[in-house]
Amino acid sequence: NRGAVLQALDRPYGALKAFQTAIDLDPWNPGSWLGKGTTLLQLGKHQEALKASDTVVNLNPDDAHAWQLKAQASYHLGLNDQALQAVERALSYDGDNLSFLNTKGATLIALGRYEDAVQFFEEVIQRQSQHTFAFNKAVALVRLQRFAEAEQALERAADLVARAKGQTSRGSKRRYRRQLQRLRRRDYPIMWLTWWFEDGGLSGWSRRVLGSLLILLLLTYVALPVIGLNTEMLQGQERPWWVSPDMEWLSFLAPVVVILIVLLSPMLRRFSPRAIEMAPLLSTSGAEAAPKIHGMRFKLD
Repeated sequence: NRGAVLQALDRPYGALKAFQTAIDLDPWNPGSWLGKGTTLLQLGKHQEALKASDTVVNLNPDDAHAWQLKAQASYHLGLNDQALQAVERALSYDGDNLSFLNTKGATLIALGRYEDAVQFFEEVIQRQSQHTFAFNKAVALVRLQRFAEAEQALERAADLVARAKGQTSRGSKRRYRRQLQRLRRRDYPIMWLTWWFEDGGLSGWSRRVLGSLLILLLLTYVALPVIGLNTEMLQGQERPWWVSPDMEWLSFLAPVVVILIVLLSPMLRRFSPRAIEMAPLLSTSGAEAAPKIHGMRFKLD
């Protein structure tokens, strides 16, 4: 029970230690192995999670969550055929489980069966409107280059998540809006310019710095010949290093063209079948694979 509580409190390392202690005391308890596997999955240790799932299904082959754990671990390891078989087994025990359904759809996308994935998500959305279903449907539609339909699916996902509450919902709402903006760039290529400034994090900040520097250089090369700074500045030791007083104005054209090409290079990605960076959403938090420990089922968020 301690492992499940710690996992619910988002303390995966403590939960993993607790589950391992329980396994050492009773190595035949499938609930402890399931808890360990879901925690390993949460920590991104997919190979170890897969091994744990194999132990669970051997101890309790009728446990739907054990097969879901095996499916998710296999999915993250690129073992997509195995993942599909495992999630189908999970659905045979609990065909209405939303997480199981989402895993199946995401696996169909990973297998390149985009038409099947679209049809599958359309069917499950009719049964239960979930924002993750709508988003993953959009992912499959993007892979099929059916961008107008993908935009509609993304708008629906954003609308569904807007009705939900909590920090996770707010994060999903921002993600969907950002993806929707990226998708609309296909119709408005100049919007690709915003690629330099839209993301946060370390990579996002470095991209912003580089984008700002490129724009500053562009403005400099355009402004110098127009303003006529090469009257006094180009004389003596104070002239800019990138300008020669013997150059004509056409000499500024080459760097301007190069900078423009670099700035607008993200536009080239719109011609790719996967121009929009979208990957299926698949929970690895352990929320859906709630371990059964001593007859109790904990819902882990």
